Amino acid sequence: NHPGAYYYAGVIRFRQDKFDMAKINFKKGFNFKPLGFNSHFYLGLIYEKEKKKNPAIKHFKNYINLTKSAKGEKEARQHINALSKGLFITTKPEKKQTNKITKMLPLPTKPFEYKINDLLAFYVEDTTIGDGRMMMDAINLFKKTKYDDAMKKFKTIALRNPKSSLA
Repeated sequence: NHPGAYYYAGVIRFRQDKFDMAKINFKKGFNFKPLGFNSHFYLGLIYEKEKKKNPAIKHFKNYINLTKSAKGEKEARQHINALSKGLFITTKPEKKQTNKITKMLPLPTKPFEYKINDLLAFYVEDTTIGDGRMMMDAINLFKKTKYDDAMKKFKTIALRNPKSSLA
């Protein structure tokens, strides 16, 4: 229940495009003194992606009132100006950064099992990058009953490398 944990979980989920879960985390991360105010900026971006103009503007304004960053304030104002004109900026606030520590860690020794039901399970070796990440995305779409979208991702994986264990 620490607001910092919620804030950081929100950032992680935002970068994974898991916006519904990120919104929950950011709303619980407002009280994280060092960085919680940034939750408003991220929520503004999420609502902007969802084409919800008024909540997006509200959060960008809250961010402007709380930030000490001139660059952040400028970017939030750009979003507000665009939204006021009915435009939606869809870029993320920053490039994804790779954690140098994770590059040194060995890959898992056994695959991750993602159980669908009693008869069906998927095994994925690396769920963080490349085809493993795409496989997890496809599985999540499958679980949400978005079968056509899931099938496209499964097919892409199989066509990229037909002899791989994922295919």
